[in-house]
Formats: sequence, C-alpha cells, structure tokens
Amino acid sequence: MKARVWVRVVVALLALWYAALGIFKLAHPACSAGGFDFSRVVCVIDGRDYGPIYHEVVMFSFLALAPLAVTMVILLVVLETRLHERTSDG
Repeated sequence: MKARVWVRVVVALLALWYAALGIFKLAHPACSAGGFDFSRVVCVIDGRDYGPIYHEVVMFSFLALAPLAVTMVILLVVLETRLHERTSDG
C-alpha cells in the first residue's frame, strides 16, 4: 500500500479516538479534567468513581496522541497536495 493510504488510515483512527472522547464528554458532562490542572479529575458515573482511568485517558489523548495527530494531518496535507513532489527550479 502507498504511504498516502496508511496516513489516511492513521488520521481516520485518530479522528475516531477524539470523536469517541467528545461523545463520551457529551454523554457524561459531569466528568471533568479540571482545565489545565489535571490533578483534580472528577468522573463519577452511577456512583462509581472513574477519575483515575479518565485522568489516564485524557493525559494519553493530549500528551501522546495530540502531537501525533498534528503531525499526521500535516503529512496528509503534504501528500494529498503533492507538495513533496514539487521542486523549486520553476
């Protein structure tokens, strides 16, 4: 498979991850990461505390996946517009 196909697949998977995170946030608005203070994570659903796991998911999403997502979107734009094939000698 070509690189463009793999980049599209990775971008689609990352988009699905963030969409699922957004849907979860809409379904459970009481879950909060406390803004930029991630030490105050609150997530109680049906009386059960999911704060620690929600904290891990939020930290993974923003510290690990966000840089990858930005890089892959930039790479997708470069590959789709064929910027990597253009030369500067007019």
